[in-house]
Amino acid sequence: SLREFKPTDEDSEAQLFTPRTGKWYVQRRTLGGGKKASQGDNFYVADNPPYGVEFSYYLKDSYKSKASKRKEREKKTEKNGGIVEVPDWSTLEDEKKEITPNVWLFIYNTEGKVLRKIKAENGKGFNRISWDLATESTSTISSKNIESTRVGYQVGPGNYEAQLFKQIEGNYLAIGGKVSFDVKQFNKGSLTGSSPEKVIVHWKAVSSLRVKISDLNIDIKDAKNTISVMLKAYDKAISNDAILHTELLSIRNQLLELTQQIRGSKIRSEVGEKDEYPTMGDYMWKANSNSSTYGPTAGQLQSLENANTLYDRIMTKLKDIEKSMAPLEEKLLKIGAPKIKN
Repeated sequence: SLREFKPTDEDSEAQLFTPRTGKWYVQRRTLGGGKKASQGDNFYVADNPPYGVEFSYYLKDSYKSKASKRKEREKKTEKNGGIVEVPDWSTLEDEKKEITPNVWLFIYNTEGKVLRKIKAENGKGFNRISWDLATESTSTISSKNIESTRVGYQVGPGNYEAQLFKQIEGNYLAIGGKVSFDVKQFNKGSLTGSSPEKVIVHWKAVSSLRVKISDLNIDIKDAKNTISVMLKAYDKAISNDAILHTELLSIRNQLLELTQQIRGSKIRSEVGEKDEYPTMGDYMWKANSNSSTYGPTAGQLQSLENANTLYDRIMTKLKDIEKSMAPLEEKLLKIGAPKIKN
């Protein structure tokens, strides 16, 4: 622990201290959404201690970039009355390409798999960082969501390990050994629910399906964009093909129908009217059980099963649509339409 830190430890490059046992529970919003909810600015509230597990660590020195090191040398030279030389172009180019040095905290499960990588403070001396018990998100990454802070499902009680790493020129290098710590259930409710293991299995299943639905939404959106481009290309063609045009319009309507099955009717939502049939979003909302550690109810399990069934149905339909779209570009070229590019 931090209390065991000795003066001789100051010479070590870094030291991660064993944290206190983490408490597994779900935070409540007693006032509603946000800290103060609708209580007004006159209602004083303060931050709670960080949720999850809080780590303390020591760094002998911060890890500086090549540019920072060069500027420090130049200041020292100038202070000693020396002449500061202008760096050559290759040095400046090398500094520009460098990935900024960082410090990371890796969280492992008992199998040695990384559950989460958390960027930590790269500062000399003592620092602290918290892990909110969430795993890394498995959502598909693209240039559009590369900065997303989305996380995965929350882990349950058990034994875990943590280790500090430094990131130098993009490479992760361990700076110390692993420390072991526990997460334990904070309290038990008056009603007997599912075991923590079953709770996590359900949370993980919901999280996994949510990722697949996100990818499905992206695929449908891409297909709709492609059809829109094809319809525009048809408008600019030098010949007409009524059958092809009908096919393009039919696929457009099919894709809009799939979107409605996932998100519901926009027209109905504008006036607060419920959809005629439950959407995938409805089932996912009902299947979610991360508002407590009681565990999934029979209704939540059924909603998850319904969501999976609807997902499989929509995914099969989308694959059929994509298959029918494959030859359309060649047909457009035959009637003198411009080339398309998504």
